[in-house]
Amino acid sequence: MAEEVLRAAAAGGFVGSVAGAVRATWVDASAVERGNSAAALAKVTRLIASHALIFAATGAAFVAGDKMSEALAGKRDLFTAVPGAFAAGGVLGTAARSLPVALGAGALISGSVVALELAGPKAWGLGKESPKYDPSKQVAT
Repeated sequence: MAEEVLRAAAAGGFVGSVAGAVRATWVDASAVERGNSAAALAKVTRLIASHALIFAATGAAFVAGDKMSEALAGKRDLFTAVPGAFAAGGVLGTAARSLPVALGAGALISGSVVALELAGPKAWGLGKESPKYDPSKQVAT
């Protein structure tokens, strides 16, 4: 379980740093215009780091809640991911310092996860077997 939580945190941190970099693109660059590039760099670095931390914590909380729920239930079913979704929503609500955000994010994430579980992997093209490679059918160049 710890390895899966760390993997989710690392993936969340990577996605968060990309999101932070994209967000930093649109942040006011008044420090750069004043010629204070060190302050602008510090601002961008803080923005990227905060996004990476929030995304990493959200991913880790989701996977930890999901795996603990699965271990307690002794099986994986439609609703084992709901506690993980609300744990992830709690992280987002804490970052926003708002209980309604925490509850809303938890409900939104859990609804999305339940919808994905109901649809199944074949609905997204993930359940199909990949075609076998046959070298005799390769086109000559």
